[in-house]
Amino acid sequence: MVRGRVLARESLARAARGAVAVVCEYETLTDNLADNQILLWTLERLRRVALGREDVRRMVRDQYRTLAATLDLVPFRAEDCTGRSYHQLNHDYQAIHALCRLLLTLCGAATASGPTASIPFTVDMPRLVRALRRPLARRRAPRLGPIRSTASTSAPALCYPVDIVVRDPATRRPIAVIDTKYKDDDRPAAADVQQVVFYATVIGCHEAWLVYPRPVRPLSFAAGPVRVRTFGLDLARVRDLDPTSLGAAIATAVA
Repeated sequence: MVRGRVLARESLARAARGAVAVVCEYETLTDNLADNQILLWTLERLRRVALGREDVRRMVRDQYRTLAATLDLVPFRAEDCTGRSYHQLNHDYQAIHALCRLLLTLCGAATASGPTASIPFTVDMPRLVRALRRPLARRRAPRLGPIRSTASTSAPALCYPVDIVVRDPATRRPIAVIDTKYKDDDRPAAADVQQVVFYATVIGCHEAWLVYPRPVRPLSFAAGPVRVRTFGLDLARVRDLDPTSLGAAIATAVA
């Protein structure tokens, strides 16, 4: 079957050898190109990110499944999205690849390689909270309530878990709430402040603490009737970690 352009010289040479096939030159159109594979890999990384909005998560899933049906999943780095050649046929990809570069950079911990060998790990946050709770439960610090205390509203379905509730040893009255944050922030986010103030208000105390996994500048400010304070425990120096310092700070603040 003749397709595309017939190569006369190659066809005559093959005919001289007794072959009857005609040699043709043509292009095969395919979607499985690097320009599209970059999009698929970016969507694959986004599927593993905790996106906040359900409609965005659904859109990412749908687009990934559409592309995955015809494309090979090939890993790309953020740097692979720059320095590419664009022409009349693929100039529309230039802006899309710029967005892919930004997204892959934000997901770089999952795709980039470095000089140090390591293995993946996760942080078991309940164990971290229990590690903080044991030293705080000593006599020199206020006693802690159950680790799974909840802040319940008048609506039975709206019941939220609180990391730690500090109670008076004698009366068991709640005197402070502690919310642990596994974030690398220099200052508390508005949502974190609103969350811990809500806990304190519902539970009925006037002290709220935000605890971060590295040294931070201590802050103390009023949010209505609740005093919000920040505290940092340096998890990078596990052997020197002294959670009792948090208990002493709370005891001093509520004394």
